[in-house]
Amino acid sequence: MRRQTLGGNMLEEEKPGMRQLDQAQLLLVNRTSPGESSGKHWMHVVKTILGLAGKAVLGGCVAFTFCDKIGHPAYVRGNSMLPTLRGDEDIVWLSAMWEGTKPEKGDIVTFRSPRNRAQIHIKRCAAVENELIRPKKREHMMIVPEGQYWMESDNPYNSLDSNVYGSVSRGLMIARATCVIWPPSRWQLL
Repeated sequence: MRRQTLGGNMLEEEKPGMRQLDQAQLLLVNRTSPGESSGKHWMHVVKTILGLAGKAVLGGCVAFTFCDKIGHPAYVRGNSMLPTLRGDEDIVWLSAMWEGTKPEKGDIVTFRSPRNRAQIHIKRCAAVENELIRPKKREHMMIVPEGQYWMESDNPYNSLDSNVYGSVSRGLMIARATCVIWPPSRWQLL
């Protein structure tokens, strides 16, 4: 091997076969064989994939917890809440209802239908527990039972609400609609 200096930089010229010798010495110093080197590469790939999968799971858990405990957007279907909410057009923000919180009169709330738990309804709270109310389809007044709420549609012509299935238990309530977030022309607090 001959060393030359060009402009203060050291250069090394290789002799034929020198590169192969260096690779062989490197393998001896690292005490690995060529097969072990590729095995380490695959271990690195597996660790990287597992690391990314772990981050994805963590991100999913954070997103699920956020939606469950804070809130999430929801698409409104149907016309039972016209003119306040336009079905098949509006997207609302639903704020989670924490355990122990109770809806107030006038709140727009989502809940599982008392008749079919697979269906989610969105209605306005017309009366709270222990309040006297006159249902639209009855002639006499009634008191809303403890832990129950009277939920009504804003649209009197298209309503499947407490006038049909009675008061709704607090345990069936999921979230409170707080604002319309889409379309931008309809942004408003509810």
